[in-house]
Amino acid sequence: MKEFRLDDGITYHVGRGSDCDIQLHSFSVSRRHASLVLANGVWTLTDLGSKNGTKAQGEAIQTTQLNGDRWLSFGDMQARFQLLGQQQLDQQAMQASQRWQRCTYLKEQLNSENDLERLLSRILEGVLQLAGTDRAFILLKDGADRLNVSAIRGVTTAALQRVDFAGSRSAVAEVLKTGRPLVTCDSLDHQFLANQPSIQLNAIRALACLPLALDSNSLLGVVYTDSLLLGKEITELDLKILEAITDNATVAIAATMISADIDELNQGSTDMFPHLSAW
Repeated sequence: MKEFRLDDGITYHVGRGSDCDIQLHSFSVSRRHASLVLANGVWTLTDLGSKNGTKAQGEAIQTTQLNGDRWLSFGDMQARFQLLGQQQLDQQAMQASQRWQRCTYLKEQLNSENDLERLLSRILEGVLQLAGTDRAFILLKDGADRLNVSAIRGVTTAALQRVDFAGSRSAVAEVLKTGRPLVTCDSLDHQFLANQPSIQLNAIRALACLPLALDSNSLLGVVYTDSLLLGKEITELDLKILEAITDNATVAIAATMISADIDELNQGSTDMFPHLSAW
């Protein structure tokens, strides 16, 4: 979720067009979708005849006043509107600094871990802690290029195979296809995911799925995490931290796998030629 700070005395246009103050990159969003303006001390949101509509708190609107914390939707793009004072902004900045410090510490831990199982466990622990989500799993490709559940928290491996987890599998499939992270902060209102059984039955409110890729041609797998908490958001800071973790995790996983392969080859050589172990 990208963050925009809104100032008094400006009419902000929301839309897909490059001339919009708040540009949203989705074809579900009209070129000039809606406007936000502060008048008489109150922010007003107005739909500008968009094709897919504007919602506030899940209700379609033409125009509405935003008197406090509100969830908004522009097409299938979600946004959270908040009225924040300077004290709250300062507190957010301090919390962001603390979270980056924890992220740096986690990256150092990952770099020093040479056991794959413990490494994956630490990755998931860090994802859940720093993103504030409830469940997470890592899928890694095997030698036959098949995805396997390699680590999991908050849900069972058997549950991932059930029909009510189809939406989560769809999110994974989309990331594997595009090679880009997929993040949503209200999956029940997301056009791509909302009709999936896992989203409806489990009431998944927010999810993030990120590729584990050394480059565009070297995809090792994906990291997935979600939350069932109403109002849970995955912010721009959350995404940056998750990307930092997964970028570091990808290198650590690849190095650990290579080390394990070398150890296996060395052991195989020793078994075949026992006399070499004397060297």
